[in-house]
Amino acid sequence: MTTSDSKIKKFILMLLAMPLVLLMRILSPLVAVRICRFPIFKIGCVLPHFDAFVCRRKAGLNVPRTIDFCCFWKDKISNTQVKKMIERSIPIYPFAFWVDKVNRGIPGWEKHVVPYMTRVYDDSTVNTLPNLSFTENELKFGQEQLKELGVPLDKPFICFHTREAGYLKKHLAHINWDYHDYRNADIDNYVPAVEKLVSKGYFAVRMGRYVEKKFKMVHPKVIDYGAIGGTDFLDVYLSAHCHFFIAGSDGLAEVPMIFRRPVVWIDFVPFSPIHLVTSGQLFIPKKLFLSREKRFLTLDEMLNTEIAQYGTTEQFQKAGIEMVNNTPQEILDVSLEMEKRLNGTWVETQEDKELQQRFRNIVEGNNRKKFFGLIGAQYLRQNKELLGGTLREQTV
Repeated sequence: MTTSDSKIKKFILMLLAMPLVLLMRILSPLVAVRICRFPIFKIGCVLPHFDAFVCRRKAGLNVPRTIDFCCFWKDKISNTQVKKMIERSIPIYPFAFWVDKVNRGIPGWEKHVVPYMTRVYDDSTVNTLPNLSFTENELKFGQEQLKELGVPLDKPFICFHTREAGYLKKHLAHINWDYHDYRNADIDNYVPAVEKLVSKGYFAVRMGRYVEKKFKMVHPKVIDYGAIGGTDFLDVYLSAHCHFFIAGSDGLAEVPMIFRRPVVWIDFVPFSPIHLVTSGQLFIPKKLFLSREKRFLTLDEMLNTEIAQYGTTEQFQKAGIEMVNNTPQEILDVSLEMEKRLNGTWVETQEDKELQQRFRNIVEGNNRKKFFGLIGAQYLRQNKELLGGTLREQTV
């Protein structure tokens, strides 16, 4: 189809949508007809929005007197398996995309769209069953693929991944993603954690797509799946069935999350979406070094000042802030903490409880929104100065 033909097709579709948009306006005094569009071009955007939307509907938290029609935001598809599973879960109306497109060009359009939702703003996903599921044939196929990768069906495996620049530069090459470089990290820092987990009997699968370098640890129980080239199906299947997932600060972590798998967030940044870390999850953030004062910012400064809203490399650079990645030891410590929590051998001391409470007070201090996750215990023990003040001062 030529560019001219494409433009004509779009014009006709929008023309056909106009009567429906007019009908929406006529019905609005009685019922608000809304369009919920899922941004399928990024897995880290589509899954939390879908999950929060479905969970709110199941919990009876819908806006009164509304009728919602769902569609996908037309763009390059991030994962065909995710798209297929969403289509099985709820009705999808492709033409609603064009209705939404026309609606957004008319004043008062806000009443007729479902606002973008994530777990950052919504707690309804906590302790609920997954809203996506595999068919029997998919489960059988997944087991066959797992065996082909070299992972026995009777052995537990963990997935691990770090954020790199390669994926977005390949998947959405028309966009300059350099402004997100501050979120990237180094997969080599995961080696000690993977070595230890493998020594404890786990298989380890390195996730990702279009990775920038191979994982340098060679071991029969370590599968560099991200380097050999993955599939949309296996990206989802592995994430949904791992014992737990060690995730970088990017959208791939949303896959194990939607299947309610335990997640360890590494190099967590930016800090505004801290509530992505939900019940049963651990995280450790990058440290921020303020060059002109030659000190690290406190967690309160990172979470409760304008710095929490920074979203570009340039913003941090202009503020004279350097990103410091989590160390291999920090990644090892928090990974083992998760492993021990899951097998029931984790021992929490009184000091650990107090440190977690001090951190929770900081997170919940300004917005009063409950924080369900946990920050790594050893990370807090070794970085008490980042908490600032005393427990009593932060409780007042």
